[in-house]
Amino acid sequence: MAFLFTVKSELCEKPIIVKINDVRFVGFPTLLRQCQQKEKLNLELNILRYNILFVLKASASSSAVKCFAELSKLLSIAIRHEEYRCHYLSQQAKIIMDCFEEALSLPESCAESPYHVALQKSDLAQTLQQAFTEVFNYGFVSVYINRWIKISFCLQENLMDTVSCKTPKMQRFLDSMRPYHTFFLLEDQAAIISALPLDTSPALLRLIDVYNPLKSLQTLAYDADVALKQVFRLVQHLVCWGKAMVTYPLCETNVYCVAPSVEISPAIATEFAKIFPGHHLLSVLSEFSQPTSLMEFIQAMSIEQSIDQANFIKMVMYLLKHCLIIHLQTYVFLYIEPGVATVCSNSDDPYQVLAGHPEESFIISSLVKHLRNQEEICTVLQHPASASLDNLKSFAKLLPYFDGRYHLEEIMYFENMRRCELLRIISSYQSILYTCSHEDDLSTLFMPKACLTSDGFAE
Repeated sequence: MAFLFTVKSELCEKPIIVKINDVRFVGFPTLLRQCQQKEKLNLELNILRYNILFVLKASASSSAVKCFAELSKLLSIAIRHEEYRCHYLSQQAKIIMDCFEEALSLPESCAESPYHVALQKSDLAQTLQQAFTEVFNYGFVSVYINRWIKISFCLQENLMDTVSCKTPKMQRFLDSMRPYHTFFLLEDQAAIISALPLDTSPALLRLIDVYNPLKSLQTLAYDADVALKQVFRLVQHLVCWGKAMVTYPLCETNVYCVAPSVEISPAIATEFAKIFPGHHLLSVLSEFSQPTSLMEFIQAMSIEQSIDQANFIKMVMYLLKHCLIIHLQTYVFLYIEPGVATVCSNSDDPYQVLAGHPEESFIISSLVKHLRNQEEICTVLQHPASASLDNLKSFAKLLPYFDGRYHLEEIMYFENMRRCELLRIISSYQSILYTCSHEDDLSTLFMPKACLTSDGFAE
């Protein structure tokens, strides 16, 4: 294998990808210039080039292959730096070769795998094993080469339901973040902070410090004394590294239900029981078998046990983080049945009720633009709620959002409107406005792969 991937100098310093049957080898051959002081260190090795290879299934996606090539490059360059600084690679290579020679000299009855021995004695072998284990199990790597150079890497495909944070699909999600959103940290605050490099942005540290799932990004930006645009970028950074998920602030009116494709493993049920003693995961999930608001859930659970309300909120956060429940948003549709639409007589002026109103031209243009025909316009104008011209003006302003593509939070954000006012208009025109609830499309695209197994690795 080593001979097969010992490439010419011309092929070094660039990714190498080789497919053999159902296996794909991904690496980054690296050149070494001659070190000057090896004789003083009694190092007989003369390493000209080396290559760190990852073995993947041939079916691994092209984005996964590129990611592993990048990881190989990061590790290789860091090792080369340490070789130039203190002959780290030469020393570790000698340790590994001595392990092989020692294993070969032992009788068969005492034989031990040289790889196992090398793993016990070689710091480099242990570091590479740690890198592979972390990327395989968690999707990210945080290791130190020779306890000096830190390597941080994220296999985004393994962390999120997307190809890469650089794809148009992902960019659309990131660009769609709004001040009314918030984020959930997928790990403990202290653990995330401890894993950050020393030169981490102070703004990121402040944002993590004031983290509160009950607050919107706009409020968190104020609490952290960070500009809202920068908060967006910091949250995007956390999302791309699999440390956070974008969602909506927890509030009593939020409606949740069990995720359609939920799968409950024994491990997650056991973990839930440990975190929330006295509660069974299936029993808690049954509370969301029908769409249930957070307030209704807390009331139902409080009847059974008198536990602090904050504990129930933590339960909901746990279920959301593990994709066991989904957050339902309310969307509004305008539908006027053809047989019910009001027909204006030729003598009637459908806009007569607007005569003299300061917003007459705006209301008329909105109705003409967004309604299909004269009958629908007449139906709206002669609706009982339209007797109040203020109602009619608000309806005309909101008409572009009544096509089922905008949920209530979006409408409130775009029109700078309070929830109670929006709900009042919807209720006033309830004979022609219909609501339905389903999950936000952006949320379904980029939920973290909490329970996903890696399918791009060779076993």
